[in-house]
Amino acid sequence: TGTPLTNRPRDLFVLLQLVGHSLGRSFLGFAKRYCAAEKNEYGWQTRGASNIEELTVQLHGVMLRRSKDQVLALPPKLRTWLPVQVPKGTGVRDMRKVVDLLVGEADLAPESAIDRRRLRGRLLQAVTRARQKLAEVKVDATIEFVTGAVEQGEKVIVFSCFEEPMERLARAFGPSAVVLTGKTPADRRQALVDRFQNDDTVRIFLANIIAGGIGTNLTAATQVVFNDLDWVPANHWQAEDRAYRIGQTRTVNVTYMVAADTIDDCLASLGALTYPDFEVIVVNDGSRDDTGTRARLHAGVRVVDIPNGGLSAARNLGLAEAIGDIVAYTDA
Repeated sequence: TGTPLTNRPRDLFVLLQLVGHSLGRSFLGFAKRYCAAEKNEYGWQTRGASNIEELTVQLHGVMLRRSKDQVLALPPKLRTWLPVQVPKGTGVRDMRKVVDLLVGEADLAPESAIDRRRLRGRLLQAVTRARQKLAEVKVDATIEFVTGAVEQGEKVIVFSCFEEPMERLARAFGPSAVVLTGKTPADRRQALVDRFQNDDTVRIFLANIIAGGIGTNLTAATQVVFNDLDWVPANHWQAEDRAYRIGQTRTVNVTYMVAADTIDDCLASLGALTYPDFEVIVVNDGSRDDTGTRARLHAGVRVVDIPNGGLSAARNLGLAEAIGDIVAYTDA
């Protein structure tokens, strides 16, 4: 698999079952040991991580990790964050509600766990509405950009998180586009991929970022465009690599349509800070915190342990290990 661990240790469990590993016998046992599992009124929560160093040792012999640049000779992949003008005030009402909800959360008593979860559910709804409104008003800019790429002879993949933008894009491009969403039957999806790959009259592949962002080979494309942004940077990486994979012989250009001074700024910064082609070195100086354990959960992070070395030694070792510029030192 290209991505055995997308977000957290629980993602590994099914793969461990498939290879017959002893850790794949009981999900609850695995979750208690490696997912910091806790039981509340909603059941077992398994989104955490625990005993990571032990899990790393347990995976020896069944998991071989290689980055793409180590095993594939691919042309460059270039990313661009393209500013898009949107009507002033788009999504502002929903974001004001987000601020009000956050203020309300701060006033909740620590023991109000159920109220806090309900409030966070409303918070997510408000943010999603703001994201959807931005996605809708950016469609015209996306159509213009994609049209230009097609006129230059390129094939283009366009991703969105929402239905309404997908429907408008499909109407705009007509028979020159194929559409793959969560509603597309599984037995029809490969036929859509084949048409895009092999039919010269089909120039555009429109896809929901979740439904079309994994499991497809779309190397006929040289342009990947995101009409709107997902919460999870890893979903972007997966979607980008539908075109950037074995069989690709040309440079792939990835363009993110970003509306300035909106929630897009926040989502774009998440992606820019966590793209896996940046390496972050964490020098763990043996302090009594879980910095090293937490750092190892992130893609693109390398942890160097120097127990009881102190900050000065950590700084010096960081200088020696760094492959690029030193951006910042922190004490944790």
